[in-house]
Amino acid sequence: MNYTKGELRKAGLRVETDKVFIADCNQSDNLNEMDANAHLISAAPDMYEACKKTLLLLQYITTGDFEIGKDKPVRDLLEKVIAKAEGKEVK
Repeated sequence: MNYTKGELRKAGLRVETDKVFIADCNQSDNLNEMDANAHLISAAPDMYEACKKTLLLLQYITTGDFEIGKDKPVRDLLEKVIAKAEGKEVK
């Protein structure tokens, strides 16, 4: 998946890198909501990579049968959010 690499940072209500403007979260009447959106967007690439690594780890350290076990709901959720982030169809 190709997305803007580098550290995304929140700058006021904007999200940017050293070279690229990513998003302006100034689209609401609620300042707390706009601020939270900027934080969430700036964390998205790191969360995406963490989800991929966590899913891989879970596949190695949890139940041998992917269809059973208490870890299945977590793996299902990780698969769903990774697919959504990659623009794939989400079930």
